[in-house]
Amino acid sequence: MTQYKNIPQPGDQRNQSQSDILNNFQYLCTPLNAPTGTTNGILPVDHLASGNNGANPNDGFHQQVSFVTTGTAPTNLTNAVNSQSSNGILYITPNGGSPNTQQLYFYNGSSGGTSGEMNFPISCIKAFGFFTANNATVTLASGSFNVASVARSGSTNGIFTITFTNKLGSLAYVPLAMASRQDNSNTPTIVSEYNYASTRTQSAFTIQTSNGSSLNGTVYVSFAVIGI
Repeated sequence: MTQYKNIPQPGDQRNQSQSDILNNFQYLCTPLNAPTGTTNGILPVDHLASGNNGANPNDGFHQQVSFVTTGTAPTNLTNAVNSQSSNGILYITPNGGSPNTQQLYFYNGSSGGTSGEMNFPISCIKAFGFFTANNATVTLASGSFNVASVARSGSTNGIFTITFTNKLGSLAYVPLAMASRQDNSNTPTIVSEYNYASTRTQSAFTIQTSNGSSLNGTVYVSFAVIGI
């Protein structure tokens, strides 16, 4: 259905513009008594159609919300169409993983304090990943979600800092991890000394896979972050 813009013109006769104006109203919302097969207007998309005149009308309520990917995350709360500012934006964009699937995010645009401007995933699973560490070399596996990097503190010790791609909305999260180590005898061993280290911020957290200061072999770590 085509939308006719800039009508009526000052010089138009009423009978000249009537059909175009009617078309524009139908472009917004197709009447309830429209012929079968008539193309629906844009208002009923994801909404209950107008025309419910009962005691508790529900026309205009959402049935679902359909998103089109932004491609990139928003960086401000100003609407590009009318320059108005909102308090938050819900959007989808590829998560950068492998596969590069669409993920639902919220952007709050706050500033100051400890939160700053944030884009964070709308999910109880805030991040997950798997990495291996052999001396100073740390390799983050593909498919990890919302993980920008993993860094080892020193070349051989068991302390690692995991940094989020998009920092979390609060400190209301718990990192869960499992580590194993394969020493020079090629015998894999579950690291029972694993413990949660002291550092935890909205941007990163630290885990400790061993209380030793010098390790041989390769360390394998899988982790997930659960939060609200």
